Amino acid sequence: MQSSSSASWNKLPFQSNFKTDTTWRLKALRLPIFVAATAPVLWLELRFFVACCLIPIIYLFAGETGNQWFYMLAGAIMAALFIGFFFPLVAILDTNAECSLPPTAVRDECVPLKVTLNRRGIFGPLSFFFPLKWLMIKVYLNVNNAKQSLLTPIVVDEVAGEINAFILTNPVQRGVYRLSAIELFSCFPFGMAWWSKKILIKYDPKIAETTNILTVYPKLDTMEANFLYRIRAATDSPAGLLTSRASSRAQTSSVKGIRDFVHGDSPRIVHWASSAKYGKLLVREFDTEGAPGFDVILNLQADWRSDEQFELAVAVTHSLIHLGHRVGIIPNFWVIPDLDAEAQRLPGFMADMPPVPAGLSRSSEILARVEPVDMDFADGLSMPNLGADAHQALLTVRPALASNSNRAGADLGRDYDEEDDEHLDEEIYSVELAVIPRTHSAATGVIQNVHMPLHEQGAQNRRQGAGNPLGRVIAVIHDYEDIHLL
Repeated sequence: MQSSSSASWNKLPFQSNFKTDTTWRLKALRLPIFVAATAPVLWLELRFFVACCLIPIIYLFAGETGNQWFYMLAGAIMAALFIGFFFPLVAILDTNAECSLPPTAVRDECVPLKVTLNRRGIFGPLSFFFPLKWLMIKVYLNVNNAKQSLLTPIVVDEVAGEINAFILTNPVQRGVYRLSAIELFSCFPFGMAWWSKKILIKYDPKIAETTNILTVYPKLDTMEANFLYRIRAATDSPAGLLTSRASSRAQTSSVKGIRDFVHGDSPRIVHWASSAKYGKLLVREFDTEGAPGFDVILNLQADWRSDEQFELAVAVTHSLIHLGHRVGIIPNFWVIPDLDAEAQRLPGFMADMPPVPAGLSRSSEILARVEPVDMDFADGLSMPNLGADAHQALLTVRPALASNSNRAGADLGRDYDEEDDEHLDEEIYSVELAVIPRTHSAATGVIQNVHMPLHEQGAQNRRQGAGNPLGRVIAVIHDYEDIHLL
C-alpha cells in the first residue's frame, strides 16, 4: 500500500480459511479520510462509481418518460449506496480485536494464531440494528525487528458477542516474530464500499511474559551419534586423547555395543572373541564411554553462499547441542563474533535477546536469532575465548568446500562421482562437520603454532606445527535428512 496522504489504486488478495479456498481479489480506490494511522480508511470499488453514474441517468430517464418505477429504482440505488457506505464503517468502529501468538515454534511448522473478536457496543441498543457479518482480518508480524510478514487474511462469517478465530500460518522460517498490527475489513452488506481499521500493537519490554512474540527455533533432529567415536582421533591434545567432560548422569558399566578399535582405546576393553571372528580389533562400547566430550562453535563470518546453506548449518548446530545435553556432555557453545560483548556493539539480531542463563536455553535462543555477519561490520568485535588448553574436541559447522562435497559425503552413505570434481566452481550449498584446533583464529583465518596428532589426517610433524590448520572433516551434510545419520 502507498502512503495515506494520497488516494491510490490497490489490489488486495483475500483468502477465506473457513468456507472456501477461493481467492478474493479487491481492486479499490483507497481514500484515507483521516490522518491518524489507526483511523478508518475508505476503499471504493468500481461498482460504487458505476452506481453513482447510474443514479442521474435513471433519474433523467424517469423524468422524460414519467415512469414512477424508474424514480423508485433511482431511490433504491441511492439507499444502497448510503447503507453500503455507512454500515461497514459502523461495523469496524464497533469491533475490537486481539491476537495471541504461541510462545515458541520450530522451523517449517504451521503455527495457529488466535484472534479474539468482540462487539464493543458503543452504539448501545442501536448496535442490534447493525449486524456484523463477513469480517476480514489481516495480521501483521515483524520478523527479526525488520522485515514484515503479512499472513493470509481470513473471513469470519458473523460476530455476535465474543468469538475466537484462528489463522493458520504458512510454514514459518526461523526467527523472532513480533505482532505489530491487526487490520479489520468490512463491506457488508452490498460490497460497494469497504472500510478498514488498523489496530497497532505496542510492545512493552518491561513485561517478561507476553503473547505478542513468537520465537521460531531451528529444526531439531535426533542424531544417531555415530560420529562421536571419530572425534577421538581428531583433537589437538598433545597425546591425541580425549578427556570426557563430567557427565550429569551416573556412571554405568553396561555394554551398549561393539565398535571398531580407534587410537586411544584401552586393550582392556577389546572384545577378543568378536575380533577373532571378524579379523579386526573390536572393542566394547559402554553407555557413558560412547559419549566423548565436545564443544561447538558457529562462525557467522564464514563464507556462507546462500540462506539455505546457513539455515542447514544452524539446524546441525542446534542438533549437536541438544545431543550433547541429551547424553550428559553439556557442551559449551560459542559464536563468532563474540555475543557477550558490549550491547551497543552487538549485531541487530541480539537487540531483543532475553536474559537467559547459560545452557541449552540460551543456545537455543541465540540460534533462533543468528544471521550471517559481514566482515566489515564485525571489524573490531572481540573473539570468544575457545579455551586453548582444553582437551575436548572443538566441533564446527561451516560451508563445505567444493572439493570435499562428494568425498566426505561418502561418510553418510552417498556415492562419490569423480565427474563432480569438474564442477568445482559450481555453488555448493552443503555444510561440513569438522573438528578444528582451539587455536583457530576466525578473524584472520591464520592459525599459529598449530599442532595436531600424528594420526590425524594430513598431519606431518606435530613438533614442527605442520598439521592441518583447517582441522578434520568428519562428514558433509547435504540436506536436513542427513542430520539424523550423523
